Amino acid sequence: MDIIIWRCRGKNQNILIALLFLYNATAECYHNYECSNTIRNNIIKLKEMSRLEFKKFSSLFVLLFGFWLLLSGLLDWFHLTFGIISTAIVTTFCYDMVFISKEGTNNTTKTIRFFAYLPWILYQIVLANIDVAKRVLDPRMPIQPGYVSFKSYLKSDMSKMVLANSITLTPGTITVDIDGGNTFLIHSIATAPGDDLLEGTMERKVAHVFMEGK
Repeated sequence: MDIIIWRCRGKNQNILIALLFLYNATAECYHNYECSNTIRNNIIKLKEMSRLEFKKFSSLFVLLFGFWLLLSGLLDWFHLTFGIISTAIVTTFCYDMVFISKEGTNNTTKTIRFFAYLPWILYQIVLANIDVAKRVLDPRMPIQPGYVSFKSYLKSDMSKMVLANSITLTPGTITVDIDGGNTFLIHSIATAPGDDLLEGTMERKVAHVFMEGK
């Protein structure tokens, strides 16, 4: 039964879960004659599930719309309306795949921490741009391309994805591969950017966002 629920994602999954709740309620009423308590408990479960879905939807919507505003820079009503519509469409199809937690908790905290992480990574991108520009413009061309690897202690696919993309967005470094699910292979334009990654500051920032300590 769990396999069937897992294959039915999104709204279809919610409908299936609701039907299973009703089936369980009917079966328990038949055997235990405690209809009122059983139905009441199942209604509470459905309400809790609805709150979780709303939190996931609203968190992703705010995140994506904020990112849309950052990229577009257009604040007139025409573009804002289309931004809201497009963000709502994307959120509808993707909200159940982002910030998933088995306990159904801490999604709001993760979203707040992610927003706090954005200024830091943007600052690192600016610093890396300056560093790459200096290396390119320097007549000595201090460029020593190479590879570095490190084993990450991050657990979830989402946190690993954020770390991999943060590394790639930072000029001078590119995530080439994640071998075995935990070993990151990074191409670096020089020794210094690779050494900075090995210090683990960026990894600790991402781990803080997703509450994944060592």
